[in-house]
Amino acid sequence: MSELPALGIRRLTDNGRSVHVAGWAEYSHCVFGARNFHLDAAGRVLGERTTASRVAALPVTDGDTTYIASYRSSIFVLSARDRVTKVVRWSIDLTTAHDMPDLNAGSGVLIVTQPGEAGFSVLDGTDGKLLWAATTRGSSAVAGGGDHHVYVIESGQVVARDSDSGATRWRVTAPDRADPDVPIVVASRSTRVVVAQGNRLIVYDQDGRKVARAQLPSSPASGLFLADDRVYAAIAGKPSRGSCD
Repeated sequence: MSELPALGIRRLTDNGRSVHVAGWAEYSHCVFGARNFHLDAAGRVLGERTTASRVAALPVTDGDTTYIASYRSSIFVLSARDRVTKVVRWSIDLTTAHDMPDLNAGSGVLIVTQPGEAGFSVLDGTDGKLLWAATTRGSSAVAGGGDHHVYVIESGQVVARDSDSGATRWRVTAPDRADPDVPIVVASRSTRVVVAQGNRLIVYDQDGRKVARAQLPSSPASGLFLADDRVYAAIAGKPSRGSCD
């Protein structure tokens, strides 16, 4: 287990010998910066590259596309850019948004959640067009890691839905039935889906069949990541005490 500063992880890669973690750290309530770490196989930090910059919201990445939400001329704008060249592929105005949206991307789709509003919207990652939406209050969603699924979290269950159509494929009950208020965290990659609640973790195959279970040191409130045959749990760190002055 490696202890890293408070970090919003957006990409994790494991080549079998070392691990690269790319994310964003909160330096204050309005300043974020790239926080990229290089770890060895035992989790020891080999190096770090950090550059602070003012941005509107944390970007998310799926494949070669980065999605960014920003605030321009009294309107919230959502855009997709080439991850390397930064060329804008598409951009849309969120004319009904009253706050900065939360973004989640994977399996070729972008999930947009408006704080304080019910449900979420699933957009086509290639052009930004609406594919489907959910309006159940209290529900949230996580885009699958290349498995063409969106995992909807609602009423103590995780529901696997087709990323393009929204059709239900299967559903399972979250690990901790005793305390429904404990957050549920989901991650997937190719043929495996991991569902965690509290410090309990269950691994499923792509048809919803249980494969394995484990117990974590503490709750992975800030994220789960799958890389080959490993599961990485990002434990929430201490928030920044800085200011914008």
